[in-house]
Amino acid sequence: MNIHCIPWLTSTIVNLVLSVFVFQKNTKSPLNRIFAFFAFCIAMWSFDLFGLYVMPNAVLAKTWADTFRFGFLLGPAAGFHFMLILSRNISERNKKLIYLSYGIGILFTILGFFGLMTKEYIRVGVTYAPKPTLLYILSALNVAFWISYGLAHLVKTFKVTESFMVKNQLKYFFIGISLFVFFGFTLFALSLGFEIYPVSGFINIIWTGLIAYSILKYQAFDIRVVIKRAIVYTALTTIVAGIYTLIVAVSLAFGLEYLRFNSILVNTATAIIVAAGFVPVRNWLQNIVDKLFFKTKYDSQKILSAFSDKLSSLMVLGPLLDHIADTITNTLFVKKISILLINEENEKYTIRMSRNFNLLNSEEVCFEKGDYITSWFEKHKNKIFFNELNYIFFLNRYNEYLSDYVETFAYCLLPNHFHLLIRVKEKALLLQKAKLLEKPSQAFHRFFTSYSKATNKQQSRHGSLFENPFKRIEIYTNEYFTNLVFYIHANPQLHGYVNDFRAYKWSSYNSILSDKPSNLQRQAVIEWFDNKENFIFFHKKKISFELIKQFSFD
Repeated sequence: MNIHCIPWLTSTIVNLVLSVFVFQKNTKSPLNRIFAFFAFCIAMWSFDLFGLYVMPNAVLAKTWADTFRFGFLLGPAAGFHFMLILSRNISERNKKLIYLSYGIGILFTILGFFGLMTKEYIRVGVTYAPKPTLLYILSALNVAFWISYGLAHLVKTFKVTESFMVKNQLKYFFIGISLFVFFGFTLFALSLGFEIYPVSGFINIIWTGLIAYSILKYQAFDIRVVIKRAIVYTALTTIVAGIYTLIVAVSLAFGLEYLRFNSILVNTATAIIVAAGFVPVRNWLQNIVDKLFFKTKYDSQKILSAFSDKLSSLMVLGPLLDHIADTITNTLFVKKISILLINEENEKYTIRMSRNFNLLNSEEVCFEKGDYITSWFEKHKNKIFFNELNYIFFLNRYNEYLSDYVETFAYCLLPNHFHLLIRVKEKALLLQKAKLLEKPSQAFHRFFTSYSKATNKQQSRHGSLFENPFKRIEIYTNEYFTNLVFYIHANPQLHGYVNDFRAYKWSSYNSILSDKPSNLQRQAVIEWFDNKENFIFFHKKKISFELIKQFSFD
């Protein structure tokens, strides 16, 4: 067998294993299913290239490639589809692009099965490569387009996501797919007659390793693999075997023939060394694995219970902060930690406890209102929306649960709170009195419960998402209504999320100006301002936010 085919055979096997592993972990998840298909396409492409190294002549090489090239031809569509799901960008427009990519891939595959993609294979170094044809070049451009477009979506999502786990998942997928495609294109140099060593077989294996690492460390595909014990004891077994081999090697190197033939002495010496070093080595290995993969399983209830018991007995701030820091570092394996406390008199955050930071006098470091870090705290405390899908889901659930009960005049959704300008429908009140419909407050409760459960499941979090009950305030004047509409729309700018609230995506401002179908009472709002021109003009006025705050509350 041609030794240069081994990387491609290995790539075939590991990608098949990865495909089956991810698929069987959650057969109902679209992300898992599409990735499994993508990995299968890579496996088949690797198997296609493996054959080109072992085929004895050009005719058999072409027959082999025509049979297994479907992995290369369908891979771009599968990869593009996977990256859109991973980046949570499945819009109606992107759905059409997904169908188009699969349509092109299937067309190329059919042409490939009939042997129309390539006409002739030539020997280049240690493998066979196809002579370029128009269809072959188009298929290469097809790969470049769909994969590049998918990578662009990964980058876009990476920039806006705030989840540490998701960011790292996206990072490793981006690196793996980029390497895989970039080095895959070096194979086209063979078709042009350039005799270069195709390293992409090794890159395919590295790609699999990157995905495996993202699964183990960052729980890609929501896969949680308990790997610590297996790794630790496999390493211990390797060390024991190494110690035994070392003792035998030393005995031979120094001419200790007696030891060579007396296995009792060798085994006894090995047993003593292993017994003395077993626990320290095991703890050392566990510590390394924990830091690499964060896979120590801990009982959150037990930790919180012990934490609360300790807090109740601590009355001095210093030991209290030390205990908080110890609990966090021992549980999450963080290397650096600082605890900031707010001084209510001057409203400044100061660092009261710090570990492993190079600060000469940490208590002199402070953050005032308006500083980046304090603004970040304000924006991100008690978040209820974590990504774009949450906003969409919230609006869909709102319409599903409340459209029979209320009329909606304006809304604005911010990461940690929202505003609704609504009126209960007279029909709903009459049906409620007749006991044919539940109270609007009960409908709101069901709506909040539904959204909370779904979001908690998506974010792997527990507890109440809405920490405070929703507040209501009655609108009693025309001035109140118009200023409140402005206040709701201006909220994103008021809280520093955007520089111009008109550009904010999750408010009703642009929906009111739009002609697209909506459940918003846009006509009633426009009539309240007389017309669209006055509505726009009113929102352009430099109205004091302090004045507007008098009309509502967060």
